[in-house]
Order: sequence, then C-alpha cells, then structure tokens
Amino acid sequence: MECNFAINKALVKEACTALLQRGRKPTIDAVRIELGNTGSKTTIARYPKELQQTATVFRSAHKNVSAFRCWRW
Repeated sequence: MECNFAINKALVKEACTALLQRGRKPTIDAVRIELGNTGSKTTIARYPKELQQTATVFRSAHKNVSAFRCWRW
C-alpha cells in the first residue's frame, strides 16, 4: 500500500529525534527508513540546518551522549 502523505520538516525532525534518542546517526537513508521508506531523499535533505539544531538541542539535554553531527555526509 502506498503512503499518501507529504513529508515535511516536522516529520523529518521527529524521525531525526527518534533516531538520535536511540543513539543512531540520522542519515538521509536512516530518516527515510524511520519514515516508513517514504519520501524522496531530496525532500528529506531539504532540512539539514533544522536537523542540526535538533541534534544540538538533544546534546544539550543529554550531556552523557557522545558528540555527534547530524547530517554530515
């Protein structure tokens, strides 16, 4: 069954945050899988700056998590 909803910044941020909370790097492919293998890589890649901010907020809230960079490829 095909998914009929648009991928947007909020969904990508939610997927990125979920991956970070599980200690996974939020790459484009990982985010796409988190979203249920939907959305184009181009659409997902539109939000790298916002996702970097999400990573910064996450690191601030979880100081025991090792430093990582969101969306470095």
